[in-house]
Amino acid sequence: SSASLKDGFFDIGIMEKPALQQVPELLLRMWNGSLHQYRDFQSFRGKEILIQSNYKGINIDGEYVPVKGEITVKLLPDSLKIIVPKGKGNRI
Repeated sequence: SSASLKDGFFDIGIMEKPALQQVPELLLRMWNGSLHQYRDFQSFRGKEILIQSNYKGINIDGEYVPVKGEITVKLLPDSLKIIVPKGKGNRI
């Protein structure tokens, strides 16, 4: 699956904390775009997703977020404005 900035949905990937020996394979898969084929990886698309967790916290976009049981993630259309200077190679 490929995420798009323009389709009105967001993509969420979920997996358990990997064992140390799995990290090299995961990094390679992230680099070559095959992470979605990894056996312990699940992906979801939506505008609003409820995540239930038995853990005390989860990692969201590189940040630790404390969680008590569940968290709802919602897409907020047009909530992030990006200014990109005109020029060669600037594409979104």
